[in-house]
Amino acid sequence: MTEDRPKHSKLGASGAERWMNCPGSTTIVKALNLPQSDEEDYAIEGSACHEAAAECIKRDLEPWEVVGQKFYKDTVVTPEMADAIHDYLAFITPLKNEYGTWWCEFAISDPSVHEDFYGTVDFAAVNEGVIDVVDFKYGAGITVEAYRNPQLMYYAYGFLLFRPDARRVRLSIVQPRAYHEEGPVRTWEISAEELAEWGEKTLVTAMRAALIDETFDAGPWCRFCPAKLVCPLLDGIYKASAQFDPKRYGSMEDAALGRDYNLIQAIKFRIAAVEKEVEKRWMVGREVPFAKLVNKRSNRVWKPGAEPAIIARVGVKDAYTEPKLKTPAAIEEMGKTGKDLATEFAYMPFNGYSIARADDPRMAVKPELAADVFKDVKL
Repeated sequence: MTEDRPKHSKLGASGAERWMNCPGSTTIVKALNLPQSDEEDYAIEGSACHEAAAECIKRDLEPWEVVGQKFYKDTVVTPEMADAIHDYLAFITPLKNEYGTWWCEFAISDPSVHEDFYGTVDFAAVNEGVIDVVDFKYGAGITVEAYRNPQLMYYAYGFLLFRPDARRVRLSIVQPRAYHEEGPVRTWEISAEELAEWGEKTLVTAMRAALIDETFDAGPWCRFCPAKLVCPLLDGIYKASAQFDPKRYGSMEDAALGRDYNLIQAIKFRIAAVEKEVEKRWMVGREVPFAKLVNKRSNRVWKPGAEPAIIARVGVKDAYTEPKLKTPAAIEEMGKTGKDLATEFAYMPFNGYSIARADDPRMAVKPELAADVFKDVKL
């Protein structure tokens, strides 16, 4: 276990979900010398937030003390970033104080597992047979689950090798800016024995396979794959989708329809990557055929100084809208008081059904069919 390793590994923890499910992606990434994840393109603020949080942890600072300071790539810490750091510290500080032995932004590695076995852990603490591994997620768009999270399990397995006397392992995600029904902190516990078995039979096997197995598989892990635009599997699915007659779905078998549905998410990632790359090229003056750069649609706004004239002509009553209560999400952004109010008074009303992948963490439900509603009605 050491800190003296490169920042990124082609089989590192952050990309574990991708290369464990799609070993072929490792081949492409290596052959084309691509970054390990295209997440880096828009994670600058998140990286700065992590650095600022580490500064607070190591120097016992309050989050407000780093507001205005520059961290990763000269990114200035904002009050919103400080709020997220506050929630992160609120969870790990008790662990830090109680356990005594802890690590922050610590790089783990063990060549006896694999030469590419290493990654950086946000926070970990060990005490009396218990290992706590915590991952801080600043992102607001994608909710991350703690349950059987391969990145967290990868980190935890590294610590288990370092502390083989552990009996239990707790894995936690702290994600203050993304809504989750369980709140900003999700924790999943696993026995040390089960984690060790996963590491030996699943993780190590996948690491060995990733360097020789060129099999491709599409799924949620395609989101941050740097090879989306050159992936042969996504390329084939993308072209087949463009040529497919949608009328055929009506007569398709359930199993075949389910397989196609399972690929939708990966196709969306491919489409988003194409749109992003086309826009990027037009913005630097490269004229991509079959596309053009246009102004985004926008709604009309009043010119500066228009308000007095509008009030004079139509009156105050007709010029202004009625006050409206802000949404729970907007109130929540006001800080701790807002979050407490949202917890106490906000709820999620039933809004109909939607389809999700079978591995989605949400509970499966059955629709209330008309035949079931009226089954006891006698005519």
